[in-house]
Amino acid sequence: MLCTTTQNAKPRTCKFNIPKRNAEIFVRKASTTLRYWKRYAHKSLTMNTFKKLLLLGIGTLAFASCNNDDDESNIDDDVTYVVTFTGTWDSTSHPTDFPDNDHFSPAIGMVHKEGVSFFKEGELASEGMEDMAETGGTDILNAEIDQLEDDTDLIEDEFVAGGLPTGTSSTTFEIEVSKEYPLVTVVSMIAPSPDWFVAVENVALYENGTFLDSLTVETEAYDAGTDSGFNFTSPNDDTNPAENIAKITSAPLGNGSAVTPSMAKFTFKRK
Repeated sequence: MLCTTTQNAKPRTCKFNIPKRNAEIFVRKASTTLRYWKRYAHKSLTMNTFKKLLLLGIGTLAFASCNNDDDESNIDDDVTYVVTFTGTWDSTSHPTDFPDNDHFSPAIGMVHKEGVSFFKEGELASEGMEDMAETGGTDILNAEIDQLEDDTDLIEDEFVAGGLPTGTSSTTFEIEVSKEYPLVTVVSMIAPSPDWFVAVENVALYENGTFLDSLTVETEAYDAGTDSGFNFTSPNDDTNPAENIAKITSAPLGNGSAVTPSMAKFTFKRK
């Protein structure tokens, strides 16, 4: 901060002298802090969430007084990625029983550390995952991810993005990752279907001390284990008892061992 005093002893005038690069980082940090306060303003905060918000606020205010052009220690702590969700599913790639109304539900996911997940292959689907896989709904799953965030210090943010109106459409959205929270997990319902969905898990955007410029990840296709329908338009048939989440290998999507080619992909491009 630069301060000057006039000869007539008038009150000093002060201004922040923040280098352009640091100013850009400050704006990003302030935006992140504001986003968290808006999200939790209507909630009863847990202690973990309150601590996160308090530290974000203190860190943002402290950064405002930083004016060392040579100090690069805080540069790129947080990076924005433009994410493109692209469907690669059509009657040529997966011709068996191809449905008329092929599409993908809104993508829902989280930015996180290692050691947390909202679904696991070989385990039962949660209520939120069942709802997402069977109907494309996101409210219940979003609430479950939100609760995980409150209960742990392993999730930075959850997000819901647009779906795809056809199996070969695309949509874009933005997420923010950090050195501390470098992983991304996203899911979307394969629609229509009994309980099938695509996912990418634990996508690492910060590796070996560097944020990646661009990364494309093909999805895996899963059966949520909650509906026993065997084709895209099967009537509801709850699996009782429910089965574990498993990768799809059989028709109409699988070839006996896998779903090949992939049905969709996510491209992460640093902004």
